[in-house]
Amino acid sequence: MLVHDFGTVGLSVSEVATEVVADAGGWLQRAATDACEDGARVVRPGAEDEAMVARVTVGPARHRGDVVVIPLVWEMRGRAAPFRRLDADLELADLTMVATHVKLMGHYDPAGARDRWTTHRAVELAVRSFLLRLAGRLETETSDRRR
Repeated sequence: MLVHDFGTVGLSVSEVATEVVADAGGWLQRAATDACEDGARVVRPGAEDEAMVARVTVGPARHRGDVVVIPLVWEMRGRAAPFRRLDADLELADLTMVATHVKLMGHYDPAGARDRWTTHRAVELAVRSFLLRLAGRLETETSDRRR
């Protein structure tokens, strides 16, 4: 199934791209795990207490016109995980010189889901939570370094 969401980060496209690609799976993994726990609460209340582990693989950034595209593979392990694998592109585009439009567009296989639409809502919530966590982390980290 397809999933997408978007948000804004108060940094330039180059700053966002540099931080995401340089992560090499560090803080993105924690953000992805926490985001899936947020989404899992919809599918099964209490499910966030079950162990889930994310692995996020970040591909090389490429340019498509004025948009920077970063491929992501977001894999989850754990019974409560709303998906096993999400293949996505993280698209970064300038809004202003100090604000970036961040969009995640991807697809996942809901195979084995008891209720596909409830699971889809859980995945949508996980993606929203991931983008919010990404924005918060980038803005905080960059602000701390500028001091």
